[in-house]
Amino acid sequence: MQSQQYSSQYNHNQSYGGNSQSVIVTQPTPGVVPVVPQSQYRDWMIISILVLVFCFWPTGIPAVIYSKKTNNAIRDGDWAHVSIYTKHAKTFVIISLIVGISLIVISIVVRVVLTILFSS
Repeated sequence: MQSQQYSSQYNHNQSYGGNSQSVIVTQPTPGVVPVVPQSQYRDWMIISILVLVFCFWPTGIPAVIYSKKTNNAIRDGDWAHVSIYTKHAKTFVIISLIVGISLIVISIVVRVVLTILFSS
């Protein structure tokens, strides 16, 4: 309603300086933007660093790399890759935990057995 009132008040055909150009101004149209809460995905970064240092470093390194890729994908809004990188990071964290804890238990058992055998 207001635009009709203003358009009738002003003459749009005026040109200044003899150079008339058309200018089209558009407003952004509302669209649907998918919003995925960041809390839905874990980046596994802290756990990845811990298993890298304390458990098994050969699989801890890929865990840290995929955790960083997860962070970057979350920051960029690349939700398709976020789920993939999160699964890979979680897999490497679990492998590192299992192998690291197994190696610690095996080394303790071997140490106890060797101590018992050579103490007599």
